[in-house]
Amino acid sequence: MVDKMLAPNLPVPECNESRLPLLVDVLLHLSQLFILVVAVTTAIVSIMANADVLTVILRTAVAILAVGFPVYVLNFLVGRFYIKATLEKMEQKLLEMEQDAIRSKQEAAAQSELDKEA
Repeated sequence: MVDKMLAPNLPVPECNESRLPLLVDVLLHLSQLFILVVAVTTAIVSIMANADVLTVILRTAVAILAVGFPVYVLNFLVGRFYIKATLEKMEQKLLEMEQDAIRSKQEAAAQSELDKEA
């Protein structure tokens, strides 16, 4: 979490906990479950085909890598998209805060001039 003393202009998250967004969290868990199911299925099918131990291990490793790499890329892209969307929201909030600060300074200056005239 960003400390207000270090970066007073940046908006901070409402929640103090650091948790993944629901979409990213669900996607990570489903992909882990999918890789596990593929690995177990590959191992069971290899054992049922009377393959020797080294072949079972090799087939399972190749299945994990073949399924794991595309899943990794998918998770990476979803995470990158989410971070980019969050950054755009924070930049928009920062811009709005700066505009509000400028507007309030202008209103205070106008009010002080009116007070001087009166």
